[in-house]
Amino acid sequence: MIILLTLAYVAIAVLLLSLNLESLHSGRVKIFAIVVVSLFYFFSYYGWRSFSGLPSSESLPDNFRLVWLTVDEPDKITGSDGAVYIWLRELSANLQKPVGEPRAYRLSYSENLAEEVEAAIAELEAGKQLNGGRSRQQFVDEDIPADDNTNVQARTGEYGSQSSGSYDQRIVFRVLAPPALPPKPAQ
Repeated sequence: MIILLTLAYVAIAVLLLSLNLESLHSGRVKIFAIVVVSLFYFFSYYGWRSFSGLPSSESLPDNFRLVWLTVDEPDKITGSDGAVYIWLRELSANLQKPVGEPRAYRLSYSENLAEEVEAAIAELEAGKQLNGGRSRQQFVDEDIPADDNTNVQARTGEYGSQSSGSYDQRIVFRVLAPPALPPKPAQ
């Protein structure tokens, strides 16, 4: 696919250059057209990468349903800084149901985040569903008490090395309580 896309861009560039050689436009207009088309190549390539299934480096959505996580630890031999990969689905406006297809995100590695991811993986392997979200609060304790309204337990992990303003961004994982079943009718 990338080869076809590259060949299409080369064909457009050759067409643009051939039209510019024969046109009566000024040199400034010709140079402007070439620069604009070249910038289009650059931006469309990076836009295409975000849709190609590669992990996105964009910010995580504010609220999401966790699909899976994995940790690549730093490696001194290869010089890799490590990363945390998260597959998730955004939650609807009422935070009840996931919407859209799963999307992969890449976060910078940190020990705190890796520990929380490992704990989240254990919860997922135990068959529990997890929601998550970004929080800009600074947490002193690693465990947050259960919230009476949603009946969840939350854990926090450092959001890589990214920060916003004076607050560290963190990921909060919440274990969803099993759905309440309706009472059985009396017989």
